[in-house]
Amino acid sequence: MTLAEIGHRRGVPERPQLIGAEECVKSSLYFDRIRRPDLKEKITSQKPWSYWTMELYTDFIRGQGGLGMLASDNLAIAKKLGIPMVFITPFYSVERSHEVVDFQQQEKRQKVAPEDRGFKKEGQVSIATNFHKEVPLGIYVKKEGSVSVVTIYEPNIGELYQGEPNDNHRLYQEVALGFGGYKALKTLNVVPSMNQQLNEAPTVFAALARLDERIEEIQSENFNVEPHAVFTKALIETKKQTIYTNHTLDQAAEMEISSGQFEDFVIPNIKSETLKSWLRQKIDGKGGNIKLSTLAIELSGKRNGVSKAHAKEASKTYRNYNGEQVEFEAVTNGISLDRWGDPDLLSLYREKGVIDNFDLSPVNLPEKLVAIEENKLRELKENAKLELRNMLQRRVDQYGNRVEIPDGAKIYNWRRRIAHYKRPEMVFDDPQRLAGILERENIHFVMAGNAHPADRAMKDKLKKILVVIDANPILRERVHFIQNYDEELGRSLSRGTDVSINTPEVRNHETGERKFTEACGTSWEKDILNNDILISTNDGGIADLTFEAEEKNDVNFEPPYLQISGGTYKEEVESLYSQMERAASIVDGRDSVTWGDFIKKQLSAYLPIISGARMEEHYINLGFPVAA
Repeated sequence: MTLAEIGHRRGVPERPQLIGAEECVKSSLYFDRIRRPDLKEKITSQKPWSYWTMELYTDFIRGQGGLGMLASDNLAIAKKLGIPMVFITPFYSVERSHEVVDFQQQEKRQKVAPEDRGFKKEGQVSIATNFHKEVPLGIYVKKEGSVSVVTIYEPNIGELYQGEPNDNHRLYQEVALGFGGYKALKTLNVVPSMNQQLNEAPTVFAALARLDERIEEIQSENFNVEPHAVFTKALIETKKQTIYTNHTLDQAAEMEISSGQFEDFVIPNIKSETLKSWLRQKIDGKGGNIKLSTLAIELSGKRNGVSKAHAKEASKTYRNYNGEQVEFEAVTNGISLDRWGDPDLLSLYREKGVIDNFDLSPVNLPEKLVAIEENKLRELKENAKLELRNMLQRRVDQYGNRVEIPDGAKIYNWRRRIAHYKRPEMVFDDPQRLAGILERENIHFVMAGNAHPADRAMKDKLKKILVVIDANPILRERVHFIQNYDEELGRSLSRGTDVSINTPEVRNHETGERKFTEACGTSWEKDILNNDILISTNDGGIADLTFEAEEKNDVNFEPPYLQISGGTYKEEVESLYSQMERAASIVDGRDSVTWGDFIKKQLSAYLPIISGARMEEHYINLGFPVAA
């Protein structure tokens, strides 16, 4: 029995239910569709799935990167399917946007409050530190059908990813989410389902809060049980109920906290002396510093990477406290089709049975796609291109000018977070060669993205790219870096471009070894959904098909997209340029493969992976394994 249930028995007044049962009716149909009718009694409006994340990126709360975008896709998918879910996240008092001044990325900041974004205050909780005995945190709630977003907020909480990863303020934000957010759920009388999902390691303090409460509950029920036995039982239960979702293999960027920081920010929020002792032993055993991923592994019984490649690498990279390998399951990221797909295109797909009402694909997907006329798909692409061109006229490029792309031009795009492993500079390795391709094939290249405010190296790299563009008159005319990359721009580029380019690093060119750097990526999924020709290295979720072919020993497997290959960086660049030329020939109808056949092949291979409803099914089955 939880403390919320105990309080109810003792006559504590009930608050309005966070999620109404009527909004969750659709989930019953979805559970039937995925052959899990047993879940109707396990994930309910009274016992919702709880999803902890340091960021969301929607129209009412603004994260900054792929982590927040993925979390908000989960929200949109759950809302459509009627799955009862509670998303718990901080509401940051400062939002960032980006602009380019003299080819240098600069940040603009504005103060915001939850009321500005339609949240309603539902109470207050507090956490403690060694510096402040009580830090008040407001509880703010926004209901979205079967989904509710619960945020904790105080005016000094600051901005997302403020400072360096190991900063005290960053740790304060994470502790506020974990302990303050868990208290908020109790205040709102939310009883989480058997499972809670930690969206990356910084949310681990939510699992600590749940463990601390469970220790107290067991002690209240069994007064004579030895404290260590109580702790062991509570830990086993917490691990069984916790999923740790990892999104990165870059441990250098991970937060590592010291024993001093633990004493200052974490210990003041824990009631159990046994838990305090256990944590101190863990930190001391690591020399006084411990990574949050290590704690997340210790507190979770289920762990997943976000693609087949990522799960395989995470299983080799991450260790438990004792230095032993742990297994990460693969749950490849999916997207909300309604959020990113062209509405007319999705309507056509539903009419033709390519996707059903849940956004799942039939087993005879290839046959369904063949039945769609290429002319109709071409018409919808041209309409989306016109909408993109109109939208770009409202945006500005690296020069602060409105962007005008002439009718009839092909449009290529590269847009995503500007990080070293994504290699935004690769397209510009040979400016003359690139200029020749763009001019000869009548291509306009649209680029968008931003570097982390603290990533000086990538800010400098972006400036070098923009200088290279400025030095060539053809590139200056045909390459458009759009300022302030946001959801509107990302969506329009997916829908309206002909070709998408994705260049994550896949090889150590000094040793020749294969490497995986992209956890999954979802930009490529949005592009394939909207019938862009994809040019990409074989990394992240794109590589799922390669892994499946290897599992089946399929030596004849060929990627359904235009793959960038090569044993050296220069060979990869040459491959990229060759594929850019081939993509143009496919679009123009000069290739041996028609445009319609090519994009249908991409879609046939990847639509089942892209589907967010498929992703939710896999997470549900991870949390609630099918009975033998």
